[in-house]
Amino acid sequence: MASPFPLLRAITRTSSVTGTPMKTPHVSLRVSSSRTLSVVTAAAGSRGEARSTPHNPPRICIVGGGFGGLYTALRLDGLSWPAPTPSSTSQQRTTSSALSKANITLVDAGDRFVFKPLMYELLTGEAKRDEVAPLFADLLDGTDVNFARASVTGVTMEPDDGGIVHLDDETSIPFDYLVVALGNKPRTEMVPGARSSCLTFSSLEDVDASIEALDLARAAKATPRVAVVGGGVGGAELAAAIATRDGNAFDVTLLCRDPTGVMPTSPSQLRDHVSGVLRCLDVTVRAGASVTSVAGDGEVTLSFGGEADDETYDVVFWCAGQEPATTPVSSLVDSDNSLPVGGAGAPPLEVNPALQATAHPRVFAIGDIAQVASDGRGGGGGGFAESRTAQVAFQQSDYVAWNVWALHYGRPLLPFRYQHLGEMLALGPGEGAVAFPQLPEPLGDALGTLLDGWAAGVLRKAAYVYRQPTNGQRLRVLEAWARRPELWLPPGVSSGSARL
Repeated sequence: MASPFPLLRAITRTSSVTGTPMKTPHVSLRVSSSRTLSVVTAAAGSRGEARSTPHNPPRICIVGGGFGGLYTALRLDGLSWPAPTPSSTSQQRTTSSALSKANITLVDAGDRFVFKPLMYELLTGEAKRDEVAPLFADLLDGTDVNFARASVTGVTMEPDDGGIVHLDDETSIPFDYLVVALGNKPRTEMVPGARSSCLTFSSLEDVDASIEALDLARAAKATPRVAVVGGGVGGAELAAAIATRDGNAFDVTLLCRDPTGVMPTSPSQLRDHVSGVLRCLDVTVRAGASVTSVAGDGEVTLSFGGEADDETYDVVFWCAGQEPATTPVSSLVDSDNSLPVGGAGAPPLEVNPALQATAHPRVFAIGDIAQVASDGRGGGGGGFAESRTAQVAFQQSDYVAWNVWALHYGRPLLPFRYQHLGEMLALGPGEGAVAFPQLPEPLGDALGTLLDGWAAGVLRKAAYVYRQPTNGQRLRVLEAWARRPELWLPPGVSSGSARL
């Protein structure tokens, strides 16, 4: 039987290196001349192997409708699930010719998928709501994925037989396989007053609240003062978006804890360019400014080298850190048969390199909630370093979809390998910055690693049109943006002059 993913087709029957059946616990494959993938299989009877025959077609529940959850659901829906026939020699199963679709249910508390990298365009007015946050009903139309709009109140694991997801509408979803993809949320507990006195920018509701707050501040004062706390990529993009809103009507200050200024972990060429753009937009960047408290009247207490300083702003945004978004129900961690995620202070979900929960072989995790288990040799523990980005969740969805399919049919599981594709930033209407991965010399020296200005903004928009979750959404966004040529033209060039 062929693999559901063309690039992985070679691993379904034999090793592309040895040509032998894949029955060993660990096989190394040569996928291309520049990349090697390790294939992880569980030894017979180990915890990494499902111990009973699940339903067919399998019941798969995905908790969380962000990049990781939605894209996993769509990839699973695109696979064929032949009826398994038990093998006479092992738990490995052969397949019959009867094809079927998996019973997939996606659970999310909201009714819209949010393409988070485009939220800045929603704030500046470049994009419209349905282009950035389409309805799940529209995205899943034409698929076999079921959607449940609800919050999870508990997850009960059934010994050797999947489990049950409990929802706040008093319904439940039984599953053979569970994917936990809850995403992340702003980390506002670090500083007194941050949670109650600051706006965040991580959801569609945050965008609505931000627009309302900025409009109210603009109505009350000619030039409102706005502080953005956090000098990472998100803080820099938000500062640029606010600075260009309403004809540069806001006095924006970006408070960076790192003494080097904005985006300390980004490539120096990109960091220097973004700093220059912010200067051109009259954004004040205060490097080495550590926020110690925020009051309800907009008073922000800063610390510079141990010396305190108080400043007052009309609107304060908090972009300083994120943490895994978990379900707020303590019962998830109380029972021996419950899934160990969720609740204040609850631990992340410990997974192996294949993103499979070590305690529950039929549970997989994507994003911040996943913590790699120690390899027993003093290494391998901790989270995925890049797990807070949509780029990582997008890539993890491919691996999780494959691994759920592979586990169901007794095939090898693939360990997640992140491939960095660069960084893309929006720096206000018509402006952007794209940092490409470092290319080998001499190609890297000839082409460089940074594209900026109008061309970068166009490339970023085109890339995000391509990255839309479905072909239908791609066409809707492309058609809508094609009718607005100002989105693609250099600043200062009108659509009328372009037509001439």
